[in-house]
Amino acid sequence: MNSCEFAQYAKVDAELNSIYGKLIAKYKSDDEFLKKLKIAQESWLKFRDADLASLYHQENKPGAYGSVHPMCKAMELIRLTNERAKELKEMLNPEEGDVCAFN
Repeated sequence: MNSCEFAQYAKVDAELNSIYGKLIAKYKSDDEFLKKLKIAQESWLKFRDADLASLYHQENKPGAYGSVHPMCKAMELIRLTNERAKELKEMLNPEEGDVCAFN
């Protein structure tokens, strides 16, 4: 179960990186956007890691979460990564008529 969840996480992480790369390619001439996108992504990674650390704050105590801990952690990584991928997709392909969408 643990390895299956981490394999799934690897897939969603690869998708996130692909979307991020497409955004960079699409807006390669917009230095200001790229600078801020990089800051936002770095901040999101810090948030993701801090969020996981708060959820599993006793991770360094032997046996604190049992044998399913890696699976649970991977499931949370999948959830967070899917949410971020959705946000970046919306920036890459804004919905038509959305007056607040990134341009």
